[in-house]
Amino acid sequence: MNLKIFLLCFQMFNMTLSDKIVTFPGTVTATNYSIQLSEISFEKCAENCLSNIDCVAFLVTENCSIYTFEQLISVQNIVSSNQIVGIKINGSDSETCPSSFSSLDLSGSVRSLSYNFITASSPGLFNFNRSSCSNGWKLFRRVRGYYCIKIFFPKSDSDVFNSSYCKQYSAYLTGFDNQNEIDYIYSAMQTKYGTTDNKYLAIDGIRKPSCYTSTKIKCGEFEWTNNYSSTPMFFEWDSGEPSGVEYWGTQENCLSVQFKGTSKKYANDIGCESDLINGHVCGMPIGDWDN
Repeated sequence: MNLKIFLLCFQMFNMTLSDKIVTFPGTVTATNYSIQLSEISFEKCAENCLSNIDCVAFLVTENCSIYTFEQLISVQNIVSSNQIVGIKINGSDSETCPSSFSSLDLSGSVRSLSYNFITASSPGLFNFNRSSCSNGWKLFRRVRGYYCIKIFFPKSDSDVFNSSYCKQYSAYLTGFDNQNEIDYIYSAMQTKYGTTDNKYLAIDGIRKPSCYTSTKIKCGEFEWTNNYSSTPMFFEWDSGEPSGVEYWGTQENCLSVQFKGTSKKYANDIGCESDLINGHVCGMPIGDWDN
């Protein structure tokens, strides 16, 4: 593909890696941006992307928009555009900038997750191709790294809560790090159950040991059981929850998300061997994570 383009390159080196920013006139397609900086120069925008471990591309208009691994969809070179696109790719020892895309290795990595930019059918269009979650798993950006989530609905309506269920997939019962993850779970439940009330999916989380004895529930505080959910629990509980006891007297010391056929997103405590469960929500980290 022969395009009349200009390329500018910026490079930053540290002890273990080098990244290069290649810029050209055009536009970006993405689900959102992670950061938008106002009234900074093109050079400062490029420097910001280089120093941001999660940045894979940026767009300079009146503002500087930074895009991350899970947000970017494609970039397009448009010669007449007054916007500037920058993409982060693997650096090299060369201090010169190639004269065309064909001379570039359009690949990079974020937190040990590889990506590249692939030529599409439209002139100047490059799709963002990422190594990501396995088929059926959904990628999310968490505070400390990237994370994959999948819902496993049961083959019958009498599945039992199983804290080890996800281990068969080398995963864990998942907690939540942000509202996007909760919205994703409830959207999937809406699709499956429509307006059906009272469906439950098992998630990570146990009642704090200080909150109960073998005979008595003393408080309604829960905690994550692994280090992959780093934010505090922020659920909206259903009315009267967490109740602590199922109607036949069993203690409810584990957690579920409850679907009530509405737009409300509720959490509910549930017995750790309850047969009310309608599925399990599993998760696994991918790539490198911050300590």
